[in-house]
Formats: sequence, C-alpha cells, structure tokens
Amino acid sequence: MSKIKILMTIILLLLLINGSLVFLLMSHNKRPHGDGPKRYIIEKLHFDDQQIQAYEISIKEHRRVISDCDSRILNIKNQLYLELQTGQTQAHDSLIAEINKLQFTIETAHYRHFADIKRICTPKQLPAYNQLLLELTSLFTHPPKKR
Repeated sequence: MSKIKILMTIILLLLLINGSLVFLLMSHNKRPHGDGPKRYIIEKLHFDDQQIQAYEISIKEHRRVISDCDSRILNIKNQLYLELQTGQTQAHDSLIAEINKLQFTIETAHYRHFADIKRICTPKQLPAYNQLLLELTSLFTHPPKKR
C-alpha cells in the first residue's frame, strides 16, 4: 500500500470518528432550545391550553419577583463596592446581609414557582413532573465559562 493511500485511509477514519462524536454530543444535549425552559416544561409535562395559561401567569409573577430582587441586589452591590472606593466600610456587613435576604427571596420564589407548576399538573402528569425535578439543576444552570 502506498503512503498516500494509508494517509487517505487515516484521514477518512478520523473524519468518521469526529462526525460520530459531534452526532453523539448533539443527540445527548438535554438543554432546551427555542423558548428555553418554558417550552421544555410545557412539552415535558404535556400541558393543555388551560394549563399553559396558568403556567404563563405563574411565569410572569416569578419573573417579576426575580427581576425586582436582581435589580435590588445590583444596587446594593454597587453601594457595597463603592464603600471600597470611598474608604467607608462600616456598612458592608449590613449590605451583605441585605444581599443574603434578597437571595433567600429569590430561592424561595424559585421553590414556589415549581410548587405552582405541581399544582397545575394532573395526577397523570405527576410522574413526568417528578422526573423534571431531577433535571432542574441541569436545566437552569449554565456551564462554567472557560478562562
């Protein structure tokens, strides 16, 4: 066999392996697409139109609470780090405590949101809901960024 045929065979084999790996990675990707978690949850739980309406109301309230807390946290963090600039660091403990309270509110809102989703479900949908609970961390977390 000539060197060119051997090299061509190796290149073809590597291309096939790479293609297979890309296909496997794409087919095992469980992160939702399109509307993100909303669409994924609707499909996973097989919500009907009435359930979707109730779910969308829950989403609006959930987003309102989270958005409010996020903006308040941002403002408090600005105050906190401004203390470093001015040299006045007396209030940093109280500012950090306020951030902690808001983070507690966010986590409570997340919990209540999924309790609301459970109330929307029919008894037949509860097994899918329970399976969804096992996926929550992967559904809503973002992979760490590479540096």
